[in-house]
Amino acid sequence: MAQSIDGYALDTSHVSERAYPGLWKLRLALGWTSLFANLVGLFAVSWDAQWHTAVGRDRTLTAPHLFILGSALVMGLAAVAAVLIETAWARRNPPVATYGTRFAGFFSSSLGAYLIGFGALDAAVSFPLDQYWHTLYGVDLTFWAPFHIMLAVGFCVSTLGAAYMLAEGTHLATQQGAKGAAWVGYAGMILAFATLMGWFTYLVMPALSTGYVSLANLTVTVYPLMLGAFGTFVLMMARRVLPGLPAATSVAVVYLFFGLVNYLIVPPLMTLNLRLEQQNMLPGAPTVSLAAMQWQYSLILAAVLLDLAVWLAQRKGGTVRKSNRMMLSAVLIGLSLAVLFSPSFLTSAQRYSNPLAAGATAVGSMVGQARTDLRPTNVVVIVGVSLLLGLLGIVVGNWFSAGIGESMRRKER
Repeated sequence: MAQSIDGYALDTSHVSERAYPGLWKLRLALGWTSLFANLVGLFAVSWDAQWHTAVGRDRTLTAPHLFILGSALVMGLAAVAAVLIETAWARRNPPVATYGTRFAGFFSSSLGAYLIGFGALDAAVSFPLDQYWHTLYGVDLTFWAPFHIMLAVGFCVSTLGAAYMLAEGTHLATQQGAKGAAWVGYAGMILAFATLMGWFTYLVMPALSTGYVSLANLTVTVYPLMLGAFGTFVLMMARRVLPGLPAATSVAVVYLFFGLVNYLIVPPLMTLNLRLEQQNMLPGAPTVSLAAMQWQYSLILAAVLLDLAVWLAQRKGGTVRKSNRMMLSAVLIGLSLAVLFSPSFLTSAQRYSNPLAAGATAVGSMVGQARTDLRPTNVVVIVGVSLLLGLLGIVVGNWFSAGIGESMRRKER
C-alpha cells in the first residue's frame, strides 16, 4: 500500500495495522476536543462583547474571560497531547511518522496539532496584552482593537488546525473501512468551517460602523471587501475539501444555527452574570446581545448558489476551469445579494453619502481622525464602488482557499 504525500509515493505496507485505528481515533478525538473548546470560546467572546457594551468593565477575571481563557487552555492541551503521543508513537514505530509532519527535527504529529497549538498560544498571549491595553485606554467600543484581532486570529488558526486534524483522521478511518468514524470526521469539518465563519463575523461586522476608506471624493465601506474575502474563503474551501457533499450549504446552515444559539444563550448569561457580579446595566444599554444580531444570515444565498453551480457543472461534465468559473460566478452573485440584503449596509451607504455624516469615521478613522472635506455623492455610486471592492475580496478569498483547500485535500487522500 502506498500513500502519496506532496507527489511522492511512499510505501506504507510495513506500517503496523494496529497503528491505524489508534491514530485516527486519536486525531478525531483530539480534533473534536479542540473544536468544542473553540466553539465555547466563540460564544464566550460574544458574551464578553455584550458585557463590555452593556455593563462596561469591572474586573479582569469575569465569567466570559474565564471561558475564553479556558477554551485556549483546552485547545493548547489537546495540541500538546497530540504532538507528544504521536511523537512517542513514531519513535517506537518509525513508519508511523509517514502519517505525521516533522517539526524541529524531533516532533512528529498531525499538521493540525501544530496549528491548534500555535493558535491557542496566540490567543492566550493576547489576553494579558489586551488587559494592559484596556488599562491604558479603557474599554474598546469596537472589535477592531489590536489584541482583540490577535485573539480572533489565534482562534481562527486553531479552527483551521482542527479541520486539518479531522481531515487526517477521516482519511485514516476511511482506509480502515470505518465509515461511521469517517462521517464523524466529515461532520466535524463542516462544524469547523462554520465556526471559522463565526470568528470571521466578529472581524467583518465593525466595518459597517468604522470600516470606511476614502477614494477620491468617495467614502466607501470595506464591508463588501471583507465579506467577499472571508465568505469566499470559507465557502470555497468547504466546497473544495468536501466535494461529494452539499458542503457550502451545510456550512451556512450550521453557521446560522450558531447565530440562533448565540441569540438564545447570551441574554440569559448576561442576566445571570449581572446577579453574580452585583452589577447593573448602563442606561440605555440594549437588552439583547448585539453580537447575536450580527450573524450574516444572507450568506445562505451564496452557499446555495455555490452548491447549485457545482451540481450543474457535474451534470454537464465540463472542464475544471469551466467549473471553477461557474463556482466563482455563483459566489459573486450570492455575496453581492448578501451585501445588498444587509439593512445596515444600505443605511450606512446613505449616511456616508452625506459629507457631514461621512466625516464621522474612516479606516484611518479607528484612531479617531475625522474627515470633513468629503463632497456629496450618490448612494448608487457608493454602493457600486463598494461592490467592486467586494469583487476584489472574492478574488483574494478564492486564491487563499485554493491553496489551503488543496493542502487539506492532500491530508484526506
